[in-house]
Amino acid sequence: MKACIISLALLPGMAGAQSSREEAWRWCARRDATIALNAQLAGCNWIIRSGQETAESLSGAYFNRGNARAELWDFVGAIADFTEAIRLNPEFISAFNNRGNARADQGDLNGAIADFSEAIRLNPQHVSAFNNRGFTRAQQGDRAGAITDFSEAIRLAPQDAGAFNNRGFARFELGDYAAAINDFTEAIRLEPGYARALTGRAIARGATGDHAGAIADFDEVLRLDPQNAGAFAARAVASHRLGNTDTARADLESATRVAGARDGWPYAARAALALLRDDRDAVTLELTQAWLRNPNDSLTMALLAILQNRQGDVAGASANAAAARRNWPSIGQFLVGFFGPELVLP
Repeated sequence: MKACIISLALLPGMAGAQSSREEAWRWCARRDATIALNAQLAGCNWIIRSGQETAESLSGAYFNRGNARAELWDFVGAIADFTEAIRLNPEFISAFNNRGNARADQGDLNGAIADFSEAIRLNPQHVSAFNNRGFTRAQQGDRAGAITDFSEAIRLAPQDAGAFNNRGFARFELGDYAAAINDFTEAIRLEPGYARALTGRAIARGATGDHAGAIADFDEVLRLDPQNAGAFAARAVASHRLGNTDTARADLESATRVAGARDGWPYAARAALALLRDDRDAVTLELTQAWLRNPNDSLTMALLAILQNRQGDVAGASANAAAARRNWPSIGQFLVGFFGPELVLP
């Protein structure tokens, strides 16, 4: 850090305005992988304040500073910089795309979609903008629209493993498990060791009753990431469905041991298995832990709805079931396939 501070102090006092400008651009554009984000900000600030740039190159400096601010989680500052870059260069496609990402990170999904759509209007072959708009549409619950965008990204870039993975999850959430498995399989073929696609395929396989296939995929996920609590928990459920209760118990213990502070999946899985044996006290205990870690989790809400229904709380069950379905339309289908026919969402 001390060396970085000394370098920043040297920049304005370098011999010759031209050498200062060249060094500032080197930092602002991060032409060297060793340049820190704070140094990038300093370089861009120098350029913006210098008064030496054309509108087009000044737009680039704002764009680069916006990228640095976004990486530092300063989304308000990033949006302001991308907006200024667009004002200076109204057809700056990447600025629209990156402002869309920053707006999505702030929760402004409508604003994000508007930016991605403008990037696509300016360049109808912009694969990243189609992927980003698809992902944002999925967040809004428009999974059909998301699938359309991911499909266009795939048409434009058939080797894009991420687009196949994203479309797989959108199809999975709509309950089209066969198509989702095909997409995840293609993503894995294009990018062997793609842990997220392996996880998606494992869950989809489990939802179709292919618990052995799910276990094989979770085995690979855990080989790649031995601290993946969700994979341990889901593999435990698959093992339980195959009658391997000792293996299931060991995986649940591993899941809770490595779970992070916001990882509710292990506790939701334990709650589901407790529901299967109708141990309502255990269900309540596990769901409380899951809720504390992620109060908006659809699986937790769905399991709570099943418990409330068994307890006679029809109104509470209906409210939680509706909330779960809003976020995950096919969750009732998933519960029956993955956990068993006893877990029917009211």
